[in-house]
Formats: sequence, structure tokens, C-alpha cells
Amino acid sequence: STNIILMHSGYNLMPQFVDILSKYNNLMFDLSYTINKKSTNFISSLISDYDIRFCVGSDWPEFNINETYNKILLLDKKISKNKFNKMCYGNLCEIYLWNNIK
Repeated sequence: STNIILMHSGYNLMPQFVDILSKYNNLMFDLSYTINKKSTNFISSLISDYDIRFCVGSDWPEFNINETYNKILLLDKKISKNKFNKMCYGNLCEIYLWNNIK
């Protein structure tokens, strides 16, 4: 099946999309925009509570890369190490079959 990355993760509609996305293995939420707009508590709750794929990038030039990086690091303290690693690189490696990247 085709893998789809949903950019900006639905932003304000994110909670509604999460329920739908949890039913499909080929969909992934990109948090690059949302991580800069929503609280890390809000995002960490969704990541912790749902078993769906998340990924994150810089969303540059919309946001400063250093600010985005610092917000990503805040999530490292709020979600499991496994989910953090999957969000940062593991989920993308999985859908693009980049098996040799660790």
C-alpha cells in the first residue's frame, strides 16, 4: 500500500485525525509545524496515548531550526525513548525501507 505523511498533522483538528489515523498503518503524522505551535504537553500526550506513526522535521524556513530542535528535545523528556526515536527517525526509516540507518 502507499504510505502517506500528513503534513502539519491536522494542526487544530489533530485530536480528531488521531482517532482516524490509529486505524491505518500506512499513514504518518508530521509534527514539524505543530511542534512549534502547540504545547509539548499536548503533543506528548497524543504521542504517548496513541500507537500511530509520528515524524518530525524542521519546517524551515517557517520556523527557526534551533527553536524547533529545542522543542523536540523537550519531547525527549516527556515520551518513551522508543517513541522518541521512532518520531525522530525510526518511522521514516520503516516506511522508506531505510533498514541500515540507526
